[in-house]
Amino acid sequence: MEVKAFFQLQQTTRARHGMPPQPIEWFANLASSLGDRILYRLGWVKNQPVAGIVTLRYRDTLVYKYGAS
Repeated sequence: MEVKAFFQLQQTTRARHGMPPQPIEWFANLASSLGDRILYRLGWVKNQPVAGIVTLRYRDTLVYKYGAS
């Protein structure tokens, strides 16, 4: 659910900037490969995702990787 919702936001954001989005398979593969080291964080308003970020964790370091709104 989070991957799909983030991908939809990513499509909108990238289109606004005139850039193609990464394929949804890219984000699905990240989620399956990294397990609990990746987090999709979404902000919702009235059951609609309005913003999201993807963070990656390695040991004690958290990295902001992707964002969309």
